[in-house]
Amino acid sequence: MRDIIKKDKKNSFDDIFTWLFAELCHFSFTFIHDFNQCEDIVQEVFVKYWNIHENFNSEKASKAWLYKTVKNECIDFLRSNKNTNQLRIEILELISNETPPDFSEEELQYIKNQYSMALEELSEQTAKIFVMNREEFKSYKEIAKELGISIKSVEYHISRALLTMRKHLKDYMAILIVIWNY
Repeated sequence: MRDIIKKDKKNSFDDIFTWLFAELCHFSFTFIHDFNQCEDIVQEVFVKYWNIHENFNSEKASKAWLYKTVKNECIDFLRSNKNTNQLRIEILELISNETPPDFSEEELQYIKNQYSMALEELSEQTAKIFVMNREEFKSYKEIAKELGISIKSVEYHISRALLTMRKHLKDYMAILIVIWNY
């Protein structure tokens, strides 16, 4: 692990900013789905961090504070947005005490492989509906209309897909709930 904090305080802030800005923007995007807004939120969090960064004595503490603060700012933003689904906000709040994701490249590749294997295990129709909902962010109603099926059919396919996903990705469900906008 790099030891950024032990450098002088100005350089440590610059290094942390360079190291985590893009990562925090991506993390924020899992909540907000508007990259410009994500950048604004992360920049505001770094302004707050600048004012207190001398209080942190480790990279891990800084990273944890930054992730938690970005998550809280995203939840506040979603609360202020009248179009946000209340269930989504409640789920985000429930997992807000979890540690920030700190996956290695190997773990990320493993998660992607498990996700791909789970998708391949689904019927073509179920996989298509799941991708439309979780990756394209289409509502059940939009999917039903586009595919010419009932909303109940969409619900059935999503529930089948989630059972398979849970089986393959059980250790990573908390972070995937946020990513999938569940």
